[in-house]
Amino acid sequence: MSRKPAISLAAMAGRRHATLEVAREIERQGFSGIYCASFGDGVGLCEALALCTNEIAFGTAIANIYTRHPSDYALTATLIHELSRGRFRFGIGVSMRR
Repeated sequence: MSRKPAISLAAMAGRRHATLEVAREIERQGFSGIYCASFGDGVGLCEALALCTNEIAFGTAIANIYTRHPSDYALTATLIHELSRGRFRFGIGVSMRR
């Protein structure tokens, strides 16, 4: 049997609890990972995933470097890494500056 792919996930306002339930189901179904889209707060969603899942790898798809100070990203990434026991992957990149 082949391994299931990773899935992209985003949390919309008013549906965040439901999104976390979907994440738990994704984990139960054996998918290889969850990667959070950059719209909304993908980093915040990753923090919630660290607390509501147990084994699945997860991370940001591409967090925009212009939206937070590097030290803030570093502190948040270390928190999520610790809470998840190393399952967090931090994807970061550039976007169009407007």
